Amino acid sequence: MAASRDPPSGEGERCRSSAGVTEEAVRSFGHNMFGGHFVFSVSREFVRRCRTPLLLQPGSDKPHPAETSAEIARLAPNLEIQKDWRGPRTWPSRSAA
Repeated sequence: MAASRDPPSGEGERCRSSAGVTEEAVRSFGHNMFGGHFVFSVSREFVRRCRTPLLLQPGSDKPHPAETSAEIARLAPNLEIQKDWRGPRTWPSRSAA
């Protein structure tokens, strides 16, 4: 099971600094983004049945838990995993610019 994620804190501060944004709208957005049990936009069943080729860039931080990436890798039938995508080996050389 994917790690649960808590909604961001400080909703009131965000609302006071953004005209027209209500505290309820921020709270609802936070719940939609971080209150689920899997990923934001699809279910486990969708991933399991998806035949479209997927590229997974595994996460390793709180908003993108490694456990969720591992579960997607187990579920998806047509998946390529790009490992070490955040590392220096994938960054373009400055001398090439």
